[in-house]
Amino acid sequence: VTHLISDSPSVPPESVPYYSEKQVYINPVFVASTHPILHEEGRMIKAEPPTKKERLDSGLNTTRFVYACFNSLYKVSPSIFDSWMKILKAVPESVLWLLEEPIEAKPNLCRHAEKHGVNCTRLVFTKKVELYRHIIVKSRADLFLDTPLYNAHTTAADSLWATVPILTLPREKMASRVAASLTLSLGMPELVARTMEEYTRLAILLGKSHWPGCKNCPSSKLRKKLHKRRMKEKYNHMFDIDSWQVKYEAGLRMLREVGRTE
Repeated sequence: VTHLISDSPSVPPESVPYYSEKQVYINPVFVASTHPILHEEGRMIKAEPPTKKERLDSGLNTTRFVYACFNSLYKVSPSIFDSWMKILKAVPESVLWLLEEPIEAKPNLCRHAEKHGVNCTRLVFTKKVELYRHIIVKSRADLFLDTPLYNAHTTAADSLWATVPILTLPREKMASRVAASLTLSLGMPELVARTMEEYTRLAILLGKSHWPGCKNCPSSKLRKKLHKRRMKEKYNHMFDIDSWQVKYEAGLRMLREVGRTE
C-alpha cells in the first residue's frame, strides 16, 4: 500500500511523518455513508427525545438518561469502562445500553460494575436486531459513548444517522480518530473531548441536566442540532454520496498524474 485515503482530523498533518503511506486527504471527511439510501427510515426519526413507549418497543424500560455504546465489546478497555462507571454513579437512574457481543463478556462486565458499586441492572444488554429496524432502535438512546482506543466506524454512522450524538475522545492512531472525523464534519466539535477527564465530565453534565420529556436541556439541544445538520447541505458531507464521490475521483486523478511525473 503506497497511499492512504484520510482527512486532517483522522490523520493530522503532524502525524503524517509516522505513516509509511502517503496521505490523500478528502476533507472534511474521508468516508461516505450510504445510510440515506439504504436506511431511509432514518429520515422519519424525530428531533425530540424518544418517548417511553418508543423505548419500551426497543426493549428499554426507562425514561431516564440512556447512554449507549453499540461497539463490539472487545473495544471496551478497562480505562473507558472505569469512566463509564463514574458516569453512571454520578447520574442517578441512568443506564448504559450495550451490544451483547461477544456474549461471554456480559458476566465479566457485570462483575466489574459491581466492583465499582454499580448494580448490573444498570447495564442493559441487547442482541443485534434486524437490519431494517436497527437504526430506529438505536435512535432511542440519548448519547453514544465512544471507545477511544478503537472508535466506532460504521456504528458511528449508524448513531449519527439515528440522531444520537457521539461523545468521542481521539487518540494517536487513525482507528482512534474516526468518530472525531465524522462528528467534526457535522460541525459539532463540542462532542470531541481532549482528555479522559473531559470526556467523563461532559457525559455527566449531559446526563445530570436531562429530565424526562425535556426539550431545551443540553442533550435535547444537541439532538436537535444533529437532526438538522445530518440533512443540511452545508454539514452533511458524510451522507452526501455524490459530493464525496467527486472529491474521491479527484484524488484518484491526482494520484494518476503524480504517477506519470515520477
